[in-house]
Amino acid sequence: MEELPVRKITIDTEDWNDLLETAKRERYKTVDIIMNGKQYKAQFGFRGGHTLHYSKKSYEVIVEGGPTLHWNAEFDDPSLIRNALSFHFFNEIGVPSPLTQHIEVEINDRPQGVYLEIESVDATFFQKKRNRLSFHPLCKQ
Repeated sequence: MEELPVRKITIDTEDWNDLLETAKRERYKTVDIIMNGKQYKAQFGFRGGHTLHYSKKSYEVIVEGGPTLHWNAEFDDPSLIRNALSFHFFNEIGVPSPLTQHIEVEINDRPQGVYLEIESVDATFFQKKRNRLSFHPLCKQ
């Protein structure tokens, strides 16, 4: 059985507690992230609306010099697969949609569970689709 990619976040305890206490979108803290055996700096914060109040949070990660990634907790989907299947289906029928993969997330060495990593739909996404480039190399396993 293939293991899921692991994303390891290291964040200052005070910064982490501040994020948890406020639980707001578009509020970020600088973190170190290890992806595919390489360490990067990133901006890290919560994403979502009503899901901000769930016990398992969703995150946005803006990697310096790299992609913006969405880590969806998929809290309302116990199968953790509906969202991924819909994006995969659209890609299969030729409709540009974000690429996804399931990952494991750790924050300060504490496992947070399985998340759905989603490519951000931004200017880079549309340029990549126009140029038919592959998914950003930071996200490949």
